Amino acid sequence: YQEANKFCIYNSASWVVNSISPRHTATIFSGSGGNFTNQTVIAPPGPLPTELGGVKVQIVDSQNVSRFAGLTFVSPTQINLFIPADVAVGTATLT
Repeated sequence: YQEANKFCIYNSASWVVNSISPRHTATIFSGSGGNFTNQTVIAPPGPLPTELGGVKVQIVDSQNVSRFAGLTFVSPTQINLFIPADVAVGTATLT
């Protein structure tokens, strides 16, 4: 799924679209015309940062609780992230 100024999120293990869960990694790809950042950055060893290369991913879960995802990699067209363990199961919004 790609549309101007939209993105698509995949489960990093199965590559299933829009199927992510707590304590798992996910990959977001930008749609055509998308640009997450102007650089490519890999997270250093240790606790995952919630900001990398000027990029943050906020998750608002099904209980309307907001938190930031840990980031492992960002580039102009891709973000790799870790969904926090305490994100409630159900529909969520990522910004």
